[in-house]
Parts: sequence; C-alpha cells; structure tokens
Amino acid sequence: MTKHFCPMPFVNLEARTDGGIAICCQMDEVMQKDKDNKFCLTEDTLSDGWKSEWLANLRKDFLDGKKPEACYSCWTAEDAGIDSKRQRALRDFPTALEEAKQGHINHKPIAMDLKLGNICNNKCRICSSYASSLWVPEEKKYDKFLQEERGYGNQFWDHMRQVGRWPETNESFWEDFENLSTDLKVLEFYGGEPLLIDRHYDILEKLVESGKSKDMTLLYNTNGSIYPEKGTDIWKHFDRVLLSFSFDGVGKQFEYIRHPAKWDKVQENLQRIIDLNIPSIHLDICYTVGIFNIYYMEEILEWRDNFKPDLPVYFNHVYTPQHYSCKVLPSAVKEKIVDKYRGNNHPDIVSSVKYCTDVDYDQAELEKFYSSTKFSDQFRGESFKETFSEFYELLKKYGNAPEEF
Repeated sequence: MTKHFCPMPFVNLEARTDGGIAICCQMDEVMQKDKDNKFCLTEDTLSDGWKSEWLANLRKDFLDGKKPEACYSCWTAEDAGIDSKRQRALRDFPTALEEAKQGHINHKPIAMDLKLGNICNNKCRICSSYASSLWVPEEKKYDKFLQEERGYGNQFWDHMRQVGRWPETNESFWEDFENLSTDLKVLEFYGGEPLLIDRHYDILEKLVESGKSKDMTLLYNTNGSIYPEKGTDIWKHFDRVLLSFSFDGVGKQFEYIRHPAKWDKVQENLQRIIDLNIPSIHLDICYTVGIFNIYYMEEILEWRDNFKPDLPVYFNHVYTPQHYSCKVLPSAVKEKIVDKYRGNNHPDIVSSVKYCTDVDYDQAELEKFYSSTKFSDQFRGESFKETFSEFYELLKKYGNAPEEF
C-alpha cells in the first residue's frame, strides 16, 4: 500500500518565490486554505500551512498508497530510471514511513526549503521572473510583443514584481520561522540567488547562537557569481554545508544559458571555496538538462575531469516550462541524440537520454521555444545559432527551425 510513499509531507515545508507554501520544489501544487484560496506568505505563515487540512489530506493520500498527479515530475523521473526527489527523501528520512504509519506526525517540520523571494542577478534561459527579478524588464517587453503580434499576454512579470519581495514585507514570516525552526535538521536555500539575501545570514547566526547549528545540514543552490565572504565564517559552525553550483554548460554556452554570469568568474569563486579547505563545506555541480544542453552533456563531465576529478556532478532536468524541456524535441532530433550518446554508459547520460525520448510533447511547445529564444537573442545581443552551432544545424534539418532563428 505504501510503495509510493513520500516522506516530504511529513517532514518538510517549502516557501516559494511568489509566497506560495508547498511540501517540496518538485510538486506542481501549493497548499490551499480552501477550494478557492491558496496560502501566501505575503500574509500567511509557514505554521498555517503545516497545520492545514490540505496537508493532512495529502499525508493520508500517501499513506493510502495513492500517487498524486501533482507529483508527476517524480513519477516520470522514476519511470526513466532517474533518482527522484521522493527516492532521495526516502534515504534522507529513513524512519519517516514507520513513524507515519504509527500515527506520529511532527509538531514542527524537521526540514525546510526557503526560497526567500525572486531577487537574482542572473536571468537564466530556462528561468523567468518567477525565480529572477532580473527577468522583469525582458518579460515586460516580450509580453508587449505577444500582445501586439498575437493578441495575448499574461502580465506575469507584473505579478512577480509585486509578490517576489514578500520576505521584505511580511515580518510575521520571520517571527514564525524563529518559532518553527526549533526542530530543524535540514535547511535549504534556493532562489532567486540565496547568497544575495543578507537576512538569511541572520537566521544562521541565531542557529549558531542557540547551539542548534552543530547538528544541522545546510543546502544551497547558487549561480556561482557571488563569493560568500560572510557565509564562509558562519558555515564552519554547521555540521554540514553543501553548496551546489548551477553549471548548465561550459564556457560561452554557460554564459549564454546563465546570462550575464561569466564563466571565468564562477570558476574562480568555486576554486576559492575549494582552497579554504573547510571540512564542513562540500561542493557539487548541478547540471540541469534541457533543450539547450541535452546535446552537450559530455562536456560538463570533461570539464570536471580537468578542473577537479572528484567534484560530484549531479544531473537535474527541466520539467517546466515545457518549451525548455528536451522532451519537446521532434522524434528525428531525438534519434540523433540517441546516436550521439550510443556507447556512452555514464548512468546520468543514459537516464537523461531515456527521459528525453520516452515522451513527445506537443510540437506547439517547440514553436514557443523558437519564438522566445529568438526574442531573447535580439534583446540580449546573443545568438543561439552561433553558440550551439552543431545543435542548431540538427534543429534546422530535422526540427523545422526557422532560418532566422
């Protein structure tokens, strides 16, 4: 009955960049106050979500052996042989199932994933104003283009401009967090860019002062553009700190995907942290596989082997928006990807190819990829054609890519 069990509703809370409260970053749903209203950290607190009827019902679904549709990213990952968030959580919280079956529910979460708004200094191609404030001017102009050329737009940038700074406007969040954090074992900071949020260091200093830090793990996902001067002094007081650098390419491809970050600078920041040799600080590379880089997966591993052979590289995947997923590629292009990696037995490459090829998305999403990429190229003065020339030729030949793309 419980083979599909997930520990996350029993142990974890997530604060999203738009103020939504959820149980993890992979679930395509946020907590509801009632059928018409969602919890939002512009006015609600994490404690409200933890005690909600919505979460109680989700816990019951997992104990009853159900597979919530909103958890599709884990189900599709597992079908492709990819280690899912759910599977990792089962390893991280091995007693959660037995405790839940016995009716034991924690009064407070023991893990949290805090995305403290959308403040960011990068505007990555697979991102949006949802996770990066730097996207707002570009999305605003693209929205105007869609209105004029196609008669529709969504004004999402304007919504995020209003709600993306919720940690600055809801003081009750910080008061509630201090009360809720007493049992924490794991604390994650994602973004936006978490190293830009100075107030998160206040949280860490209080955890150090209370003595809780020595038993805690901190997890970060960073774009690597900022050297954390303040962080390195605080992190040594925690049991374990994992800094995951988001590198979705090498060299000019990295700079294209993660504009306006500079490849040499992020490597320098990574090396500076390595050279500190602080035992509690661990590093890895998060390589998010999507339509831009599915054809270049071997290059990040080659770079790692030359830079620091024992540096772990973790492969993640674009789930949304669909037009940036590798699943949107036409079958003929996917066949060429299969051919390219034939004989490569690296488990992450094998599972990524399987993930790419097991489902075909609506080709209207591919047209959306062409359109949005062309617009951003013009806005930023960049060129997909020049940066990914070999892959561009495949798209042109087998993917009906427009000449001007």
